[in-house]
Amino acid sequence: MDRVESFLRDLDARWTGVGNPIDLKVIGASALTLQLGYERGTQDTDVLEVEGVTKDLLEIAEKGSDLHRRHNLYLQVVGEAILFLPQKPNFQKKFSLEKITVWVLDPVDIALSKLARYHADDADDIEMLVGEGHVDHDQLVERFRAAVDWYSMDARVAKLPRFLKNLHKVERDYFDVEKTDIELPEAQ
Repeated sequence: MDRVESFLRDLDARWTGVGNPIDLKVIGASALTLQLGYERGTQDTDVLEVEGVTKDLLEIAEKGSDLHRRHNLYLQVVGEAILFLPQKPNFQKKFSLEKITVWVLDPVDIALSKLARYHADDADDIEMLVGEGHVDHDQLVERFRAAVDWYSMDARVAKLPRFLKNLHKVERDYFDVEKTDIELPEAQ
């Protein structure tokens, strides 16, 4: 069992939540660890903002908590609007516990989401995903276009040229293909 799964199982055991299990939608490097066994040494387990995540659950798993000290991981909730993803991100169910059901973001959508920030760790993650065959170029471009459609509906449209520039870097550096011509909507 990897350290992310161990952390989530310990969280489930410690939380006194009642009712139906809540969905934790794990994104980023922690999702890669859960799906592919990829270890990058991240300290946070990013989860998408979901209904049912309560203050007491977050307190059990927050930075500085006993759980954090024990696993060297903490839970961080990320607002859905922050991520560069299509309207309907692709999640797969990983496992169900007593109070938590864990879902992981698809590798193609993980790569896509990393184009927004695109720091060194993001580039390393994308390089691994492409190099090990987890991300297909055509799928990434298709999901990029779907995310552009979703972003074009609001003020986030102004960020799209930077995201496209990062996609072109990925195409050049990791896929060894010419950049894809993608028409972006204009910022209003």
